[in-house]
Amino acid sequence: MRQTTLFATAALAGLTGLTACAPMPTAAPMDAGATAKTGGKTEIQWLGQATTRITTPGGKVIVIDPWITSNPKTPAQFKTLESLGKVDLVLVTHGHFDHFADAPALAKLNNAPVYGPAGLMQSVAALGILPAEQAVRFGKSGTVTPLGANIKITQVHAEHSSELAHKNAAGKDEVHVGGEPAGFIIEMENRYFA
Repeated sequence: MRQTTLFATAALAGLTGLTACAPMPTAAPMDAGATAKTGGKTEIQWLGQATTRITTPGGKVIVIDPWITSNPKTPAQFKTLESLGKVDLVLVTHGHFDHFADAPALAKLNNAPVYGPAGLMQSVAALGILPAEQAVRFGKSGTVTPLGANIKITQVHAEHSSELAHKNAAGKDEVHVGGEPAGFIIEMENRYFA
């Protein structure tokens, strides 16, 4: 089986200080056996800052670090969460607003889980931002398969800060543990995205 490797920096742009400049290109077809809504292609859309929408060859949609609605770099046609269509999984690298802001609303809209650093997801559940079954914690070097055996997500080390700013019931700003920041390596139907 021929394996194509795809490396992209958009998902880690906010962690490394890099700026992604343009939408990421669509990858070539994986193999003749790939049957999907995408025609066997991996589609990657950069939506501003570190926000990235990936459609796997099998048609699953993963959104990384969703900051869309108030992000000045998000293209106008994607300024609403509904414009992303069905989302199957949300990944968050750390707790900062510009990586997490729209994650809870996007997860609720699609009844999709949010996977991220254990400490961040613990705070999200404890604060009632998302129910525990939607705020899924996992650790670095751990691999999960929330969308089936063909899509593997491994959490990896990243250097950055990670605080979760939150308004309490009285409207007062609070800062909570955001867990250790992370990156992700996504293996999808024999393609990789870092």
